[in-house]
Amino acid sequence: MNAIERFFAKSTFSGQKKVRILRQIQRLINAGVPITSTLDMLWKLYSRKGKKPKEPMAQMIREWQQRLNQGKSLAESMNGWVSIPEQMIIEAGEQSDKLATALDDALHAEGAGRGIRNAILGGLAYPFALFMALVGILWGFSHKIVPTFATILPPEKWTGNAAIMYSISQFIVDWLPLIGMVIGGAFTAMLLSLPILTGPVRRYLDYLPPWSIYKITQGASFMIAMRGFVSAGTTVPDALRNMLKIGNPYFKERVSGILAKINMGRNLGEAMLEAGYNFPDNEISGEVSVYAELDDFDVSLDILAKEWINGSVQKARNAAKLMNNVMLFAVAAAVAGIATTMFQLQDQIANAVK
Repeated sequence: MNAIERFFAKSTFSGQKKVRILRQIQRLINAGVPITSTLDMLWKLYSRKGKKPKEPMAQMIREWQQRLNQGKSLAESMNGWVSIPEQMIIEAGEQSDKLATALDDALHAEGAGRGIRNAILGGLAYPFALFMALVGILWGFSHKIVPTFATILPPEKWTGNAAIMYSISQFIVDWLPLIGMVIGGAFTAMLLSLPILTGPVRRYLDYLPPWSIYKITQGASFMIAMRGFVSAGTTVPDALRNMLKIGNPYFKERVSGILAKINMGRNLGEAMLEAGYNFPDNEISGEVSVYAELDDFDVSLDILAKEWINGSVQKARNAAKLMNNVMLFAVAAAVAGIATTMFQLQDQIANAVK
């Protein structure tokens, strides 16, 4: 499979297509069909019995088969095709011989993750639109309105707010391209920092968008994966060690901190609190510390995880709302400044004519 075929296959393997294939695997496993035979049957289905081996889903399943034949687990074979929480949950199911149940949990994880992603994307779309509107307003003011008034009244005679806005417009004309590159570079750096930036500075950044939003998504991944591992019968220390095999540097730093406290004799909730990362957050950590000492912890954790994930959607919206308000204020301030400038210029032109 070349890069273009892989990209197209990954684009196809999403939404209902992903749900359908994972459900097919789940049903065949429940029917007692070995995983190797399951994938062989699905490959024949999607390749039309070998007549169309280049079909995206057929190529994907063939790659899974090849990895299985190399001695990898199903979860490892799916690496790059499913999300990290889904992969960890499937691995837990394989280790506990509860693969069919784990696949069902993975599908729930996909639904929860999709809800959070949709909330984030929906929340960020509006501030981005406002930012572009702000840029357009300032650009239009600097290149259209200011030159028109400058032909009537020389800018050196402008006073008050009009003089200030003229200085701003000249700054925009001279420096906006460079500012755009700087902002673009800063935005790219922020995005790149999300999965890799660690250490004391990151603890403070986690309170600010977009890092706070990323923390929510990673916290959800942690809760989803831990719920899946515990439900599959995996011990908490083993679950954390499995997470360390797959997670990114940001995720690993927090899981390592929690595991270190577990090794000191703390229960899961206490370890999450004492790790000091406020991850996923101290409120859910406190609740987990209470239920960790009781019977049916897996059931309690399942309920807590679902409740926290549902609440995370609202938290993501709130974080995006903060960005909305900042951008809305900036746009309103720009419009008000331009309107005031135009009124002042009209008065100044009228006085100059007199």
